[in-house]
Amino acid sequence: MRSESVLHRASGQLEVEQIIDGHVARASSPLVRVAGSLWSRDLTFADGSRIECWIILEVSDWRCLDCGIDLRHVDEYYMVRDDLWNSAVVEFDRHRHLCIGCLESRLGRELTNADFRPGTEHLTRRATPRLRDRLGRAAPPDRRSAPPAGVDDGGYVVRYFPSTESR
Repeated sequence: MRSESVLHRASGQLEVEQIIDGHVARASSPLVRVAGSLWSRDLTFADGSRIECWIILEVSDWRCLDCGIDLRHVDEYYMVRDDLWNSAVVEFDRHRHLCIGCLESRLGRELTNADFRPGTEHLTRRATPRLRDRLGRAAPPDRRSAPPAGVDDGGYVVRYFPSTESR
């Protein structure tokens, strides 16, 4: 009985399923059970062998859902509270992005500092003046200075995974 754990990076659900299909096609025994979640799949085969696949979903489309602006190019990175995001974005699109202006249009009001998720202050190193204004923050530190410990100076990647707890 063989058991292995593998890590895969994927840019969407279709790619996740293709990864799983590849493991099934290479297996020497028929698949009898698949269990898992958004981030993992546990494949069990008739001979008792198992493959535990861990999935890292990576966002590759940073365009605003409404206006289409590419948020990577304007440096508008932020995370709002889950309840606020869920009220503005339908479930199917919750892994996508909105610029501050389009989110505010959907909400019918301007964002305030209380709307943002605690613990995401590091994102303001790369922020538009509009985002810094909503956060009540001054201009970011000089990009030529050393980044905080453990942060890649090449940029930040933000992934939105809604939590099950309300904030």
